[in-house]
Amino acid sequence: MHSVSKTSKHHPSLPGDILLQVFSQLDFETRRQVLPVVCKRWRDELAGASPAWQIMKFQAGKFDEYHKIIRWLKQHGDAALELDAAFSRYPEQPEPEVQSRSWTQYLHGANILPALLPNLQHLKLSCEKSFMVAERDLFSLQILTGLQKLRLVIASDASWNVDTLSPLEHLTALQQLYMEVKDLGSGPMFLAPGLSKLTLLTSLSLRQALSQQPDHIYDPYHAGGVIACLTGLQQLSLLGVIDRIPNAFSNLQHLRTLTVGGHGEEWPGFSVQPSISSCRKLEYLELQYFTAVAEAGWLDAWSALSGLQSLSDIFLESVDLDELASSEWAFGSSLTYLRIGSGYLENFPEALISLTSIRDLGFDMTNLENMLELPVGPYLQHLTSLDLCDTKLAAFPEALSQASKLKRLCLFNDEDWFDISRLEAILPKLCVVDVIQVNSEPEEAAVIDSAQGI
Repeated sequence: MHSVSKTSKHHPSLPGDILLQVFSQLDFETRRQVLPVVCKRWRDELAGASPAWQIMKFQAGKFDEYHKIIRWLKQHGDAALELDAAFSRYPEQPEPEVQSRSWTQYLHGANILPALLPNLQHLKLSCEKSFMVAERDLFSLQILTGLQKLRLVIASDASWNVDTLSPLEHLTALQQLYMEVKDLGSGPMFLAPGLSKLTLLTSLSLRQALSQQPDHIYDPYHAGGVIACLTGLQQLSLLGVIDRIPNAFSNLQHLRTLTVGGHGEEWPGFSVQPSISSCRKLEYLELQYFTAVAEAGWLDAWSALSGLQSLSDIFLESVDLDELASSEWAFGSSLTYLRIGSGYLENFPEALISLTSIRDLGFDMTNLENMLELPVGPYLQHLTSLDLCDTKLAAFPEALSQASKLKRLCLFNDEDWFDISRLEAILPKLCVVDVIQVNSEPEEAAVIDSAQGI
């Protein structure tokens, strides 16, 4: 038998997605049984696959990626022979408590993963059925020190602790990390202190889906400390992960996009604090699911945002902004894009009139009936794009007649909140409209299309 080395001339780089097949898709028992003869079965595929191989392919899924493997084997038959020999050395199945370590030590000792993927840079790994599987595979990842992009979808339970993510500390070349935790109980996501070593990270996205309210939330100061060390971040997304991270943004001077939110409508949270003023390059801000009136420092944080001269895009989803006076929407001329979803903005219409820099405006499930009492028509003449989705604006169509620069109009409503036919009188004036989407009766949609000559 011959082991496989990194320097073997028989092992050119393989596509990174093959790791998904060898390393993730199969459970441990299947791996133990299949890997010693996997190359032989690949060769059988060339002459006509056996029923057993077809079944295994069906269980693993992703037929197109198996075709990539077959094409590669046709070109590199000698490499397949060596891999077959190396896999046949796989030891007997260890006890469950040492499965993870033995599996990794074997692969690492035989240099199989480095040989298969010597230049692996991108990896997508899904192990959401069992936390034990997730923990094992996370441990195994630490040998892939050349990874630059990693996307993880993993399971969580009450045994998740501060050391669970510690294997990722070894991926020091990592530039982009996306991690989504599928909650199997009430355990929260912990950030391992060692993640602060990933100083090359430019993009970090953490998302947790909770099935019930968490029994406890980990120390926000600890989590904030980890993020504060990642000074090279340009993109940061924290959804359902952290309730509050004081001063975490103080060192993120290169941050350009920020998305933060709570655990959904049931358990809202808010993660931005006044330290956001340090993010001088911030261009895009997205806030989801939080109640502003319940958050200390909210007005200070909002004021800090309005002082960011680079901020051009804001997206607000299920955000309570009723406590904000119109004067507190004093954003500079850089703000050109604004989306508001599921909100009741008592004071916003007056603020909108003063936001003359906005060119792209959208509302989704937003009550703007009080806007009708204000002269919004003159404001609309600045817009080039307007989205109205499930928005209460019964008399709004008349105001559109002054939107002389409007190039894109998107309408989507599945309730009779305003009469679509009232648009017919003004549509001829909007000769540059590119998109009209109406979720309505077919004959009504036909009237709109006809008026535009579409």
